[in-house]
Amino acid sequence: MHRSFVFVMKWRKLRISRQTLRDAQACEAGSFPLFEPVLSGCRRSMNLRIKTLAIVGGTVAGLLGVIYLVTRPIVLRQFAEVEARAASERLGRAQELLDIYLRDSADKSQSMASWRETYRFAADANPEYVRDYLSPAALRTMGVDMAMVVSGSGRLVFGGKVGASGRLEPISAGLRGALRPGSRALSHASLIDPKGFFWSDGASLWILGALPITNDSATAPPRGTLIFGRRASKGYLEGRLKPLGVPSGVILLEELPATQRDLPNRITGAQGVLLRPGVSQTLAYSLLRDVSGRPIAVLEIASPNE
Repeated sequence: MHRSFVFVMKWRKLRISRQTLRDAQACEAGSFPLFEPVLSGCRRSMNLRIKTLAIVGGTVAGLLGVIYLVTRPIVLRQFAEVEARAASERLGRAQELLDIYLRDSADKSQSMASWRETYRFAADANPEYVRDYLSPAALRTMGVDMAMVVSGSGRLVFGGKVGASGRLEPISAGLRGALRPGSRALSHASLIDPKGFFWSDGASLWILGALPITNDSATAPPRGTLIFGRRASKGYLEGRLKPLGVPSGVILLEELPATQRDLPNRITGAQGVLLRPGVSQTLAYSLLRDVSGRPIAVLEIASPNE
């Protein structure tokens, strides 16, 4: 009995040892026969998760790609519209600043236009008035470079500008031709009606202010128009546009580079405003016209794309 029990125990130990050896060999070979059913299920579960994640991830990525491709042109177009609108508004403010400056330039002549001496000079053209108030020294004291007195019939009573030599020179025939009866500069809605406008003689841009000539109390019928003018350099106009807060300036048509000589025609075709969008800024252009409506310069601003 004892021997039989010992034999059974040894046989069980040997069986367990053999099974342990087989499991060890299977572990080294990467196979677990004992746990193969469980491992097979785990592998199938892992493969299903990976496939599910791949399908879901691919679907989401595809949807995002489609949404990007569909919405990108819409968003870019909306940004472009916002930037174009901002550039147009800044260009409008620049034009308003120049208009205000033109009116202010004309207002400075208000007191002289209502002098009794000026009212008399428009009728008799007495030389004493020219000597006392329209000499080069007198004009420079008033901060102007040009003066004209035009009668109510359109006759030029006096016209002269301070030349490089410091002496009075006659005004250009082009400006004289623009100051004809019925023109904007010589037409006044009231006895206090200041007007400002630009003029170009090809070499310089001028800012002119016009006021009706009347008596001290502004009750007598007007006897014509008093016009003062001053040369406006590029830096001078840029200073007037400085409150705008963006790069801006005025370019005479004669000074446009060869690559921009078509700007006047393009601006006219674009209903007065031309926009050139860029990566970091949008360039906006409009035309400046003289008293006769002739385009003489280009107003340019660089509006940043924010």
